[in-house]
Parts: sequence; C-alpha cells; structure tokens
Amino acid sequence: MRLFPAFLFSFALFTLTFVAPAAFAEDDDEYSRTGLYAGISAVVGLYPQSDSALDDELNAIGFPGGSDGFDEGYGGHFVIGYRTSEYIAAEAQVLYLPPSTIEIGGVDAADLDALTATIGMKMYPVRGRLQPYGVLGAGILRIDFEDAVGAGVAGDEYSFALRTGIGADYYLTRSIVLNAGLEYVIPLGTLDNLDLLNFSLGAIFRF
Repeated sequence: MRLFPAFLFSFALFTLTFVAPAAFAEDDDEYSRTGLYAGISAVVGLYPQSDSALDDELNAIGFPGGSDGFDEGYGGHFVIGYRTSEYIAAEAQVLYLPPSTIEIGGVDAADLDALTATIGMKMYPVRGRLQPYGVLGAGILRIDFEDAVGAGVAGDEYSFALRTGIGADYYLTRSIVLNAGLEYVIPLGTLDNLDLLNFSLGAIFRF
C-alpha cells in the first residue's frame, strides 16, 4: 500500500511536466505572479493503512476480536504560502481531523483525531487560470486516542511525517482561487501504520 503515494507523486510529476503544459498552457502572467497567499479547505480524511495495526493495539489492551475500521474524518486545513516564482511556491499547512469513531462488533469503541503541521513546496508546471500542481512536504503528525467504553485507554502520540499530493488551482479572479487536492500523509516512527489519505476542496486568496 505504501507504494501508492510514491507512484501517485511520480505519476503526478510526469503528468504535470509533460502532459499538462500542452493542455492547460495560457500566456497570462497575472495568475502566476509571485506573492503571499492564504487558504482554507474542507477535508475528508481516511486511514487506509490502519486496520491491521489497530486490531493488534486493541487486542493488546484487552478488546476482543478485531475492529470494523474507522469512520471517515471530516475536518479542515489552513495554508499560508509564498509563490517565489511562476513555477514554485513555499507553503505551510495545518490540518485537523476531528475524532473518527472506531467500531467493534457494530459498537462505538473509541475515538481518534489527527493533527498535522507541515512545511513544503508546491510545483506548478504551467501558467494560466487552471494550474495543476504537485506538492511535497514534511512535518509533524499528532494522533489523539480515547476509548468510549470506560476502559481507561487514552493518550496521544507524535511522529515525523511526509506529505505528498496533487491538485489544481482555478482562478476565478486575479485574487480569488478555487482549490481541490488529493494528499497522502506518511508517518515515520511510532505511528507508521496510521497513514492519512485526504481529499480537500476550498479557496485561496492571493494578496
């Protein structure tokens, strides 16, 4: 499963570099100007790697059987960045997913929420109103866990994490931009089985 983000990012870079320019190129410097921007998005988050690791953890603390998996997490992220050239932007992102419920035998057993803080860069291969991009960053992932059945199990864990993804910006005006993205967060360390797959839709303001 962990080959997916590497494949996704490699495919995205190939597409953005060799395919997208011919399809989306537009000679308009206004949309690719340098400068500060900030944005906010609604996010749907999934935990695609977590089921087997979660079962091990639950069994270790006395929960019988296995889990039925996580519900989706619905949250949001905030970004602030600076476009340093027509093709590159430096960006910081904070993402929060409120508690997702873990079910065992159809019963809510525990809640888990996620917070990430990363810095990285966005790569834009073309100019114009529609600008596909690839993103690569790194930072911190925090997972908070609390049981819902009175077992006294609770706590939080922190891990270094990588962030990869693809997306597109669409300029409604010179300053107002619609954004859609697909990102994969890969924790390295104690949380290495709690990957996050995030779908986002939001808006960006160019100053």
